[in-house]
Amino acid sequence: MYKDKIRIYNCGDLPVGWTVEKLLSQHESKPRNPLIAGAFYRSGMVESWGRGIERIFASCREEGKPDAQFEVDKSGVSILLFDNQPPDNTIISNANVGENVGENVGEKLSDIQRKIIELLRKNPSISAKSIASEIGIVPRHAERNIKELKNMGVIERIGAAKGGRWVVKS
Repeated sequence: MYKDKIRIYNCGDLPVGWTVEKLLSQHESKPRNPLIAGAFYRSGMVESWGRGIERIFASCREEGKPDAQFEVDKSGVSILLFDNQPPDNTIISNANVGENVGENVGEKLSDIQRKIIELLRKNPSISAKSIASEIGIVPRHAERNIKELKNMGVIERIGAAKGGRWVVKS
């Protein structure tokens, strides 16, 4: 949550070959897991297929808010819902990690990566498996985000895989 927007994040990918442009244009609905999607439909939690994005934009218009924005990167898909104010990156909940690791790097961090940094600051010896559990993602995604943070120079591992510790560079 930010002062002027909400970011909803999913660590999954778009279907192969899809872009944000295709997602925002008229397209066929492709549930990732048809069995789960069918269960939600039969329970009444899904009214029809392929109308979610259309309904998001309609709700923004009805509330007089700016259009939602979608972002896709290596770590997942985000939707940003804005208030009437111009967008900024000031985080309300949690420390503003972007300021602590430098403006340019901070702007490129995903919400998952910010959460990982926060956990590493609290517990420098935390494992990727524990990070995944705390954030609610699979260990593979935690490891991938940790690797990206290391490649960006935001974090560094000191010592062995077991018994070592993480250093968040400020």
